[in-house]
Amino acid sequence: MARWLSFFAEYNFRVEYKPAKLKVLADALSRRPEYELAHITRVTTDLYDQIRMAYRKDESLASLVRFLAAGKAAKSEWLSPRQWSRLHRYEWQRSTRAVTASL
Repeated sequence: MARWLSFFAEYNFRVEYKPAKLKVLADALSRRPEYELAHITRVTTDLYDQIRMAYRKDESLASLVRFLAAGKAAKSEWLSPRQWSRLHRYEWQRSTRAVTASL
């Protein structure tokens, strides 16, 4: 409070008290905003289907898809060094991601 007193000391003003009964309408800054929900939409997409179809058409990823589908039974010999690098490039939090060239 003391630092504000020194700040306001530079200005010439007078403070007047007004009881709450006299303040019928609050100003815009002191009002709580009342938000109203206008419209809800649900986004639907066939992106996952498009990605699956692109995997099937992409010959360079066919062995990679088989490797990922095999799970723990997969053998490292199934993949070329380039496919290993592609696999590890898109690995994130135990959920493997691979991107096809056509997307």
